[in-house]
Amino acid sequence: MDALDADIPYLRDKWRRDCTDPSTGLGLSELKVEVARIVAAEKDKVPWCVVKAHLFEAICDKMAVGFSPHDFFPAFACWSRKDRILTRVLDERIAEIDARFCPDATGRAAEVRGSCIRHDYDHAVPDWDRILALGFPGILESAAASPATGDFIAAMRIAAGAMLRCVRRMAECARRSPFASDPRVAAEASALERLAEGPPRTSYEAMLFQLLFFVFGEHADHLQVRSLGNWDRLMRPYYEADLASGRTTRGEFKALLKHFFWQWGSIDNKWGQPFYLGGTKDDGSTEYCDLSRVALEAIDELGLPTPKVQLKIAPNTPEDVFSMALDMARRHRPVVFCGEEPMAKAMAAMGFSAEEVRTCDLWGCYEFQPRAAANTTLPCIVNIPQIVADLLEEARAGRFAPESFDGFVSAFHGILRKRVAIALDVVRDYEAHMDDWIPALVHSLSIADCVARGGNAIGTGMKYNLSVILQTGGGTAVDSLAAVKELVFERREMTLAELGGIMAADWEGHEPLRLRMRASRRKWGNNDPLTNALAHGLYGVFGEAVNGKPNSRGGKFYAAGHSISYFVSLGRRTDATPDGRRAGEEFSKNISSAPGADREGPTALIGGIAAIDATDIPGDVILDVTLHPSVAAGDEGLAAMGTLVNEFFRRGGCAIQFNVFGSEELRDAQAHPEKYENLQVRVCGWNARWNCIPREQQDAYIRRAEAAGESQWP
Repeated sequence: MDALDADIPYLRDKWRRDCTDPSTGLGLSELKVEVARIVAAEKDKVPWCVVKAHLFEAICDKMAVGFSPHDFFPAFACWSRKDRILTRVLDERIAEIDARFCPDATGRAAEVRGSCIRHDYDHAVPDWDRILALGFPGILESAAASPATGDFIAAMRIAAGAMLRCVRRMAECARRSPFASDPRVAAEASALERLAEGPPRTSYEAMLFQLLFFVFGEHADHLQVRSLGNWDRLMRPYYEADLASGRTTRGEFKALLKHFFWQWGSIDNKWGQPFYLGGTKDDGSTEYCDLSRVALEAIDELGLPTPKVQLKIAPNTPEDVFSMALDMARRHRPVVFCGEEPMAKAMAAMGFSAEEVRTCDLWGCYEFQPRAAANTTLPCIVNIPQIVADLLEEARAGRFAPESFDGFVSAFHGILRKRVAIALDVVRDYEAHMDDWIPALVHSLSIADCVARGGNAIGTGMKYNLSVILQTGGGTAVDSLAAVKELVFERREMTLAELGGIMAADWEGHEPLRLRMRASRRKWGNNDPLTNALAHGLYGVFGEAVNGKPNSRGGKFYAAGHSISYFVSLGRRTDATPDGRRAGEEFSKNISSAPGADREGPTALIGGIAAIDATDIPGDVILDVTLHPSVAAGDEGLAAMGTLVNEFFRRGGCAIQFNVFGSEELRDAQAHPEKYENLQVRVCGWNARWNCIPREQQDAYIRRAEAAGESQWP
């Protein structure tokens, strides 16, 4: 039996229930009462950033903590990722600001039909290099020494002091714990004591520091930590020093690393917890090392949906690392491949320096930004298929009758431009008040510029304050445009108004036609000349409408190709489309094809990417590939997957991810879920357990798998 097996029951539950010692402080519900009391007493009397500092301070000073012989890391009263202590308080704050400054924003946002415009702030990538070097005492000293004046730097100093006191208090609690004599808890106490005095010196202390800073930032200060950073590069000095000194062995380190990764496996954030590996040093050599391999081995052996691994792939990437990751991907591990060269081209188009490109952080699903210099919001997801549906409704009502297909496409592009312009204006109004939404105290403490200037890292405090506009359903829209051309302007089987009537009726009475259009191979993803040209035009207009436009935070807007999970949620509220999709069904996601549409195989799917100018969507060009297990099997299958990845990057794509399964397996998993407890699928930038996704989404994966089974290879 693996030594970890005895610990897994505790680790699985640790972040899903209270595992703290009530004698050490307040529990989750009690902390909420304390937070409400402070807000009521202070919110109209002191600046909001100071109120938030006092809320954070109360959580740090008063929350219960806990220790277990089954873990190397402490438990916290702010354990629930789905019920963070400050959620209600901060939501109410945003609502107050909206009512005061943006009272008509909701109405204007509705004009961007079927799209989502949201208050997006919940992303942070700490400057891990800086804070690992400083440690908690150094973070406080840096804030205290800042020449900045004003309320925000004062709030940052309160937060820095609260973190350091909390670390000291945890060390004392560990020494008094009922399990204080256990070797793991004793080691925990010693490590906490050292972190209370200075920066981490060992790999264990560095991991403990990262977990503590994560909890302070995400669970207590309410800002998601969307990357643990360039983990192999960050941890390599500690790891190699530990091996050289004999403090640990490779196997002991991997065992500790599994406990570390289990923290996020237990937290189980829906979007997954990212970290990334690899990259290129300034001398051109790779950052991959033995630590990279240990980390991949640990993720592979754990088989958890999260944490998820983003891999920087370049010509200097070691072949064994690339092959290991490809093998993990075909066995449903949470891996995504990110091309250094295409990301460099995209970032260069956005105006970043060569050094900012080389050292860029990967974060979130597969996004990238200059390390320690940028904050990025994703405030709008444009619903592109709804434009086709709206034009057809206009035709049905007799208000739109273009003479040619070119006229239809021109009207489509015009509406896309108009809706994007409205979206940008609404986002500007919202984001003009970001500094007052969420004072990001913990994250700002990690950024040298924010400390020096007393700036808020999620508002206007960074060098680059970026707003990225996403799209969803681009492939579905392209397929729908192609269907309009075929049915109305080529074969002339019906008028545009008649097609609009069929869409309004959600295909009722026209099932044979719906099935014919769904089965058509004239779809995006098959390297078809028409759909390639339509995609080129669509993304060109989208990028032109977004890229480089000023936001309200001293930064710019950029377009991106990914869709998060909105290909499902926006699909639910979108009318039927002439590609064979019923009302409410999901769209294509990212820049991929619609479910089951890519019937010519992954080579054709990737071939079509060349039709898109990647600089039109510099935020990212993301592709999802579904493969049948038979074509991904063995050494030949692994080599074929590698060829696909490299070819995609050569054509300008930024990130690629795989689902490898057959429709038979998925149908059996649907019928017998008890047999497939550990089956995972790649949803967007994260993995989800098959048994945890809704039936209609399972059906869409089955359609993709059926298409993969029928497709031509290579």
